[in-house]
Amino acid sequence: MNEFSEQDLKMTPIEDDDAGLVTAAKQDLAAFEKLYDKYVQSVFRYLLSRVGNVTVAEDLTSVTFLAAIEMFGHYRHRGIFGAWVITIAKRKAVDYFRKEKVQEKIENLWPEKIFEDDVMKNLLDSERKKALLSVLDNLTEKEQELIRLRFVADLKFREMAALMNRSEGAVKKSFYRLLEKMKIALEDYNA
Repeated sequence: MNEFSEQDLKMTPIEDDDAGLVTAAKQDLAAFEKLYDKYVQSVFRYLLSRVGNVTVAEDLTSVTFLAAIEMFGHYRHRGIFGAWVITIAKRKAVDYFRKEKVQEKIENLWPEKIFEDDVMKNLLDSERKKALLSVLDNLTEKEQELIRLRFVADLKFREMAALMNRSEGAVKKSFYRLLEKMKIALEDYNA
């Protein structure tokens, strides 16, 4: 079953750092572990931002990588492995919401766990965190997805472009416009 092939992403081949890892994993599936190690945190953080529950995000991360291994024989590398695996994660989250008959709740989209890395601890005090969460909660789903993909899943612009079926330039333009919109909203919040 090639449900999540790179054809879903409709991109032309590009250069990247994963080519050697993919080649090694194609020759010996045990080498897939290096791809797993490289992307597991990004996938987990992305799923956590979607479901708001650590245990569920861990389970969905496992399911995502099991699906990736099952479909890996059909994967043709075009420099977008990160986007491919996030596409699988995104669909696993949708399946979870459908199966459990739950809807994403806005308060779950940005759980505290996401803000626990050292950079965020140093930059955000509780009031600034509250303001940022308020701004994030008022974004559209597409805007939230841009933020998730860039800051939570740590995807590069080319990977985001592949995942969103848009040009890299269009994604960058949308992203930087969104950051400007958020900056203005934060200034308004603090005024």
